[in-house]
Order: sequence, then structure tokens, then C-alpha cells
Amino acid sequence: MPILNKTACFIGLCCLIAFANTATAGEVERKITTVVAGGTLSDGSSKIEKQVIEECVSSLPKEEDLQPIVDARSKYMRSINGDVEANGSVRTYTATVTVPYVVKQRQLIIVTTSSVEKSEPVLKEVEGRFDRSVTFSSNPENGDSFAGADLVKDYYFSTEAQATEDAMRRARAWLKQKRAVMCGG
Repeated sequence: MPILNKTACFIGLCCLIAFANTATAGEVERKITTVVAGGTLSDGSSKIEKQVIEECVSSLPKEEDLQPIVDARSKYMRSINGDVEANGSVRTYTATVTVPYVVKQRQLIIVTTSSVEKSEPVLKEVEGRFDRSVTFSSNPENGDSFAGADLVKDYYFSTEAQATEDAMRRARAWLKQKRAVMCGG
């Protein structure tokens, strides 16, 4: 029971200190502000947050400027294209297309201090242009060939052209969507 008594005494002392501070608060003028985002300790440290207010795509490449990168690998497969006798090494192709683009963003920068007294947050709006890129890969599930006699088949592209066309089709669809929502003026 001595631990319980120490805890009760500590809580009682904290209440007494809080009451004493409240009693003398009339003599000292204090400015209390709301903290937008702060730490758990009131050590005076600052925290910086960025919030995107507005974003639009300001620049996109032309489709003809995109260059796919093709990767070829040799894999050993069984039951190629459903033929149980056809086992061997096959060449599989995967293509990737990287689309670079530029976005224009307006951001709200919020700088807060974790102390409670006299710590109004600093809000600043900034605008900038940022380079981005997105990569599209060919999906082997759309491949023209498969291997395996089980219920789960392993699909792949057997030619470079088919893997390239699959990746380019994804990139063209993304470009079409983004062109519709580009920044005005």
C-alpha cells in the first residue's frame, strides 16, 4: 500500500500546484493560443508541415518522344502453349516506359512551435514547379504465350514488339487522362 499512498500524495501535490498557479494567474497577464500541430513536450521545438492546396500538370511529353526500354530474359518453361511435350528454354520480354512530366503546386507551409504560450503558427503559401515521372511496365498476363499445364499458367511476351506495345498502351492512356486536366493558361 505504500506505492498507492505515494501516488495519491503526488496527485494531491499536482492539484495543489495547479490550484496555486490558477490563484496567481490574475496578477500576470498571459496570452494562450491554439497550437495547430505540436509535439507532446513544450520544449520550444518547431515542426514544419506542408499541405498541397492545388496541383495541376503543366507539361507533358509527346507520345512519339517516349522511348521504351525492353528487357529480355531466358526462362526454362514446361508445357509451352499447352503442349505437354514442349519443355525448354524460352525468351521472354518485358518493356518499361518512363513518362517525365512537370506539375505546378501551391502549398501551405505551417510552422508550429510546441510551447503553449505565445506560439502562434506561421502560415505561408508558396508556389512551385516540380519534376515528376511515372513508369509503366508491360503486364505479362497480357502476353501472347503461356507455359504450364496446371490451373495457374505463366503468361509472357514472346516478342519485343508485343511487350513494347503493351507498355506504350498504358502510357498513352495515362497521357490522355492527364492532358484533359492540364493547367489552364
